[in-house]
Amino acid sequence: MANGFIVLDKPTGIGSNKALGKIKRLFNQKKAGFIGTLDPLASGILPVALGEATKLIHLLEGGTKIYEFTVQFGQATDTDDSQGKIIATSPTLPNLDNLQNLLTKFTGVITQTPPQYSAIKINGKKAYDIARQGKQADIKQRQVNIFNIKLLNYAPPYGSFICECSKGTYIRSIARDMGQLLNTYGHITVLRRIKSGIFNTSNKITLDELEKTMYKPAPNALNSVLVPMENVLDDIPDIQIGKHEADKIRMGQFLSTDMDDVSSLALLCNNKLIALAKCQNGLIKPTKVINNNN
Repeated sequence: MANGFIVLDKPTGIGSNKALGKIKRLFNQKKAGFIGTLDPLASGILPVALGEATKLIHLLEGGTKIYEFTVQFGQATDTDDSQGKIIATSPTLPNLDNLQNLLTKFTGVITQTPPQYSAIKINGKKAYDIARQGKQADIKQRQVNIFNIKLLNYAPPYGSFICECSKGTYIRSIARDMGQLLNTYGHITVLRRIKSGIFNTSNKITLDELEKTMYKPAPNALNSVLVPMENVLDDIPDIQIGKHEADKIRMGQFLSTDMDDVSSLALLCNNKLIALAKCQNGLIKPTKVINNNN
């Protein structure tokens, strides 16, 4: 079983779950998950955790995201992107000054309503299932943080942007709301994620490249595409422990320490991650044991 992360450059045309299924089949992997869903229209960075790395997802899914996207003004669709049905049009197109001035309204903590076609759950049902039945889902507004948004190019009716934002931000909602505030309509035509937390385009790999790598005769073909678990925990403190202590941790036992209390800690033995832990009242207590044999 592989343990680590793949920085997948997801293509357009397939959803995150379908991309994950292909990777699971390719690696013959039973346990896998991804960080941050990408719609079929969207391409870009989809971090995929394999094996024991799935135990780290909760530590990484809150990371900052960066997107490049294009908005077509003058048209609204039912999905807020170009894959949906056009539901309204307007001859009004924003001018460059109005568009640039608008961006201040999309900077900082803002309130947005997720699209009707989204995975938000309403009374146990996903919003897109409700929308496909021709009904209006009662989706609550939410606050998200837009750290930075910039206009890259404007060639009416298309505007291209780059946006750095918090987890949970819907870029499709930004496009829709931009249009409304400019007295027109807007929807996404291009959406690409170039950063998800610590993962970016520097070590990305496509599905085609993964498939070629897996059929190479080299014995370490798999490890050559994996980001080790130890490389993704920069935000939490780590300590090295000996083999005897590691064996105790693997059995769920506590270790005595003079460390101050810490809510999240990585334990390494010979530079290999063996557990997540917390330090409390002079004891190191494992919270998740990692069976790291890579």
